[in-house]
Amino acid sequence: MNRWLIVTSHVYQCVVFAYPNDFRRRYAAEMASVFEESWEDAYRKRGTALAGLCLATAYDLMVSVFAAHVSRFFSNFKSDFEFISKSPVFAAAFGAVAGNLFFIQEVVFGPPFGLRKTVQERLVLLGMASTNIAVLWLASACIFQFVVHTSNKARLLLLKDRLHAFRRLAGISVLLAMVATAKLLITGDVSLKYATDAAPAIGYWVGFPVLLLTVLLIIFLLQPVLTLRSS
Repeated sequence: MNRWLIVTSHVYQCVVFAYPNDFRRRYAAEMASVFEESWEDAYRKRGTALAGLCLATAYDLMVSVFAAHVSRFFSNFKSDFEFISKSPVFAAAFGAVAGNLFFIQEVVFGPPFGLRKTVQERLVLLGMASTNIAVLWLASACIFQFVVHTSNKARLLLLKDRLHAFRRLAGISVLLAMVATAKLLITGDVSLKYATDAAPAIGYWVGFPVLLLTVLLIIFLLQPVLTLRSS
């Protein structure tokens, strides 16, 4: 086998790792085989064939990797949302995440809060809403680890799967909150000293997340009553 073919095949196989795991398991071997055949054919033709193959392959990889990740994202989002919506406590937790995320969008990007507050005040509100989302994510991660290491009973396995789904959705919300924060810091005339001075007392930062977790715990304890069961 040609030395350049061996090198480029290894490079191509490394690049294929950019695809999602399930996609890679199904198509990686077939994609590598097609690339090797195309490379051998282009190598025999010489000239601009190799350059054209490299450019076409790079373009195809960028487009297909992006499309594969977008498709996987929406597929996971749909399945996770349907999965957690069947449990009152997880539906409430996701509602809390979505509510805080909507609040962040209103604070940063539009009315009613964004047009009536200074940049520093909006930054404080953004921090409080982001804290609520981060606390929910951390709580789900801690409970997930506890469930994983305690029991393998069917009920706990179902809880583990729902925790995994919620943690993934909350993680996306944390990233969106970080993007919103970056947008406000870049586009706004922010005085961090003024924002720190105007920040509420520590009780607000701790009290709201604790209240949120308490409400969710109550819903969890009342879940057998809230869940409708078929006769």
